[in-house]
Amino acid sequence: MSYQFFYKKILDNFKELKNHSDYYRKQDIILFNNKEILIGGKQFFWSNWFKKGIISIKDLLDETGNLLTFQAFSLKYSCRTSFPQYYQVLSAIPKHLLSLAKQPDTFNKSFFTSKDNIFPLNESAQINFDTARSRDFYKLLVSKTHTHDQTDPKRWSGNLSINKDSWTSIFKSLKNICKEMTRLKEFQFKLIHRIVITRKELFIFGIKTDDDRMPVLWG
Repeated sequence: MSYQFFYKKILDNFKELKNHSDYYRKQDIILFNNKEILIGGKQFFWSNWFKKGIISIKDLLDETGNLLTFQAFSLKYSCRTSFPQYYQVLSAIPKHLLSLAKQPDTFNKSFFTSKDNIFPLNESAQINFDTARSRDFYKLLVSKTHTHDQTDPKRWSGNLSINKDSWTSIFKSLKNICKEMTRLKEFQFKLIHRIVITRKELFIFGIKTDDDRMPVLWG
């Protein structure tokens, strides 16, 4: 596996996790490195603007929601920018992003300028990139992608009457059962998930030709 493919998979998985989360910080109206705001066909980043606190399209609007004139921009930010450069940026802003920036809702600028490594996915979940491990990402992803009940309890419900809390305890107990006997733990896992292969299944699959098969509960 090449490093390029490896890191691409990491970014793809993180994007999937982000998409499953309540993640929206109005990042569409960020000026820099925005795929929809292009100068000369390319995304741009001007460090002198960033240092002056110019982050989003909102920073180019006045109190009435209109774009700042070049004179008002220069007076507000004292930023060394030429007249053509300023209007080059304004002309690159698509109309739908400008309309989005004019909306009165708040824009948390500190989220994009903070130097800490904490990434909030929503109001209650966040990732600390300094301490997070693979299992932390996996748990977050599983909690978002697997929102329905396990299918195995549904299949077992035709034979057994076990409530949801009991099933939760059964699944959690897998890691504590027979720590010294891997094969027994494997059998327990297969039994819970109804994937134990018996003579009945072998006959159904055509692997065994005789009809002398043991009747089993999970078949």
